[in-house]
Amino acid sequence: MKSYKYFQILLLLGFLLVSCQSEPAAPKPEAVVSEAVEEAVVENEVVVTETAVSPTELPPTEPPPTEAPEPTAIPEPEFNRISTEGLFTLASNEPVIRHNDTEAAPMKLTFPGAVVYHDGLFHMFHNELEWWPSQVHIFYSTSPDGLNWTRVSDEPLFLGEALNVPYTAFVSSVLVEDDGTWVLYFYTVDQAVMWETMAEGSIGRATAPAPNGPWTADDGMVLTAGEQGAWDSYSVQNPSVVRVEQGYVMYYTGYSDRQAAIGMATSPDGIQWTKHEEPVLTRSGETGSWDNGFMIDPQVILSPDGWVMMYANSNKVGKHGPYGFAVSADGLNWTRSDTPIVDGSSVGPFIWAAELLYLEGKYFVYVESGQVFDGSGSFSDTGGNPDADWNIFLLTHDGSLMP
Repeated sequence: MKSYKYFQILLLLGFLLVSCQSEPAAPKPEAVVSEAVEEAVVENEVVVTETAVSPTELPPTEPPPTEAPEPTAIPEPEFNRISTEGLFTLASNEPVIRHNDTEAAPMKLTFPGAVVYHDGLFHMFHNELEWWPSQVHIFYSTSPDGLNWTRVSDEPLFLGEALNVPYTAFVSSVLVEDDGTWVLYFYTVDQAVMWETMAEGSIGRATAPAPNGPWTADDGMVLTAGEQGAWDSYSVQNPSVVRVEQGYVMYYTGYSDRQAAIGMATSPDGIQWTKHEEPVLTRSGETGSWDNGFMIDPQVILSPDGWVMMYANSNKVGKHGPYGFAVSADGLNWTRSDTPIVDGSSVGPFIWAAELLYLEGKYFVYVESGQVFDGSGSFSDTGGNPDADWNIFLLTHDGSLMP
């Protein structure tokens, strides 16, 4: 009996020994491709790099999950800019047009509105005001050389209220058609607001058989603010219209959410307009650059340098700043100037509006500038009825704007 038990024990030990020898060894963990696959495109061929990760390990994390990632600096945009040093010079220390100071129309502020050269004369339609807010008076002057100007009349051609607008309007651009029709483009201020308040407004058109009228506004506006959410959803202002072979191109200021940029629209007839979807010129985004603010008041011409745009920078609503320029080969992509061409050091401390003209190799920049005094005689930019003196000066440049 004992031998039988010994036999069973030996049999069990043998069975266990055989089982241990026949069990396969645990396999080494094979490489597993992670879900994050890195792709690199080399000479139009996609090269896939596989990363081996052990199934018992987590992929490395940098930085560790408990630490906040280091902020990544967003690089500022860089522009190839055109140097403006010494380009424009003041034609005279005296204004070329002073505000109207007659008993019939005692104005204090005069802004260059629209200038054109036609039939051997410079023609300017300038906007004048007693103060703001008030009705804009449009006056008309002519010049043989762009420097010496004569008012055609001490009476205004018309007031802004005559243009079928909610409140008043500023003339901004002028054309003479092949059939002799004169065309003014203007923008509206739809309610009487103070300087630093953004106003709703649209762009309109008026025509006349001659520069001294009679002027008749179109029944409706030719350009209005965009839909909700659009970059120009609040207001459109400052039209500058250029006639080309295919029709007309307009540049304008668009406002939305207290921001401003410069847009473009095209038209086959100057009446029905199609907007370019996005603005063509926005704030530079460069720290310390002169045009890193509201982009407003484009004045555009075609010259041998291509498309040339003079535009203003503003740091707040109701405050126009210095004017610089940009050039373009196609009217869409622009190269900007490195510094302004007109600022407080060029003329007076205040700059509110400007106008650009090109004729026979020469650029003309008409700019409103002046100063405001309060009742004590001290300098001030506010006040209900200050002693204001804002007039139009001329700066010129002969030759190309390009380096």
